[in-house]
Amino acid sequence: MYVKLYETKKDLLLAACDEELLGKELDGFSVSKRFYGGELTNEEAFSKMLDQCTVANLVGERVINTAKEKSLVGEGGIIMLSGVPHAQIVRML
Repeated sequence: MYVKLYETKKDLLLAACDEELLGKELDGFSVSKRFYGGELTNEEAFSKMLDQCTVANLVGERVINTAKEKSLVGEGGIIMLSGVPHAQIVRML
């Protein structure tokens, strides 16, 4: 999984994608190296990042499944792009 964190005054945004999707085009949606291509990490570290972020942009079965296991994403919040799941999370604090 590739992950990249963006910090603003109010939010911590997590961009994450499955490793094999980095640099791909999905139905006109770019899984760009610039936005998603931070560091390569494992599921445990990614799960901890999900706990900390206020906004997340997720692409791929593994990252989405991790978010689903944490009850952060439901089936109704997932769209498919070229057969690949994509979801966004906004945590209201």
